[in-house]
Amino acid sequence: MKLALVVTIRIVPGKEPEVHEVIRKLAESTLKEPGVERYDVYVDRENPRNLVLHELYRDEDAFTAHRENPHLKNLVSHIEEWVEGGKFEILRLAPFV
Repeated sequence: MKLALVVTIRIVPGKEPEVHEVIRKLAESTLKEPGVERYDVYVDRENPRNLVLHELYRDEDAFTAHRENPHLKNLVSHIEEWVEGGKFEILRLAPFV
């Protein structure tokens, strides 16, 4: 079954350049992974500290493999320093119809 994620990232003030660069690299590499159907990154027009990622995986296995992405691991390793509250807001979604 397909797995969709909506991830909200609120960047710590002043860390935008670092996080934006890591997210760019993450998106580029993620789109090359098997089983990744979408990986869209959006920035809040009024506040570039707010990012929303829309991710779509063929199945849970594709998502599990994605978690080994070195750019994702880099982002997670700096989460306390770069992300407000030290965590992402994540919605895990399944197809409704």
